[in-house]
Amino acid sequence: MTHKAKIEARVGIFVFVGLIILVYFVIHIGDLKLLASGYNLKVYFGFANGIKINAPVRVAGVDAGEVRDIKVFFDPGLEKTRVEVSFWVKNDTKIPKDSQVMINTLGILGEKYLEILPGSDYSNLFKDGDILPGEDPVSMEEIGNLGRRIALKLEEGIGSLNGLLGDKELKDSLRGTIANLNEMSEKINITLDKINKGEGTVGGFIHSDNIYQNLEALSADLKANPWKLLYRPKE
Repeated sequence: MTHKAKIEARVGIFVFVGLIILVYFVIHIGDLKLLASGYNLKVYFGFANGIKINAPVRVAGVDAGEVRDIKVFFDPGLEKTRVEVSFWVKNDTKIPKDSQVMINTLGILGEKYLEILPGSDYSNLFKDGDILPGEDPVSMEEIGNLGRRIALKLEEGIGSLNGLLGDKELKDSLRGTIANLNEMSEKINITLDKINKGEGTVGGFIHSDNIYQNLEALSADLKANPWKLLYRPKE
């Protein structure tokens, strides 16, 4: 073999090894799943929220597949436009039929992906070709409209409150009510203070030792002679 032929052979071997390494990276690093086994499912949405082909599919928060196809079609039964999302999941991924399927976002403005929250009925699992019911995500327009409605309600409430506070009759009525409550509170405090000092009928009754002694004597007498409760002296 000539020197030129040896160089060509070495170049050929180098290119062949490079191709093998490239194929390895495409399959394993590129995550194209050409050699992985799995099954295909579909899910319908009324609003797809910008999800794209090759978007990740996560089951219980773990990557388990990818979106393969997206189609927009008119559903004559529901009389509205719907979105069909076809996706692939790994063969060992078990998805119960009571699972929830939704379109989620990685972060606030991140990548859209298909999120599957597994149910609990593992006796009934989705199989290849089955259709899953999807839960439509909330659009940014709906969130904006909701925020505007809340802001309008708050503005109306503040306006009504300002109107009430600006009513002279209402202000005078509130002042009178507060004054009456303050006066009542002062009277209650004075009465309690007199009772604590033993002043007045109630205070004298509470602080009188004679009353306690008479009650104790009566109680002791009734315990010793309970028949007195039933005995009625003759007139």
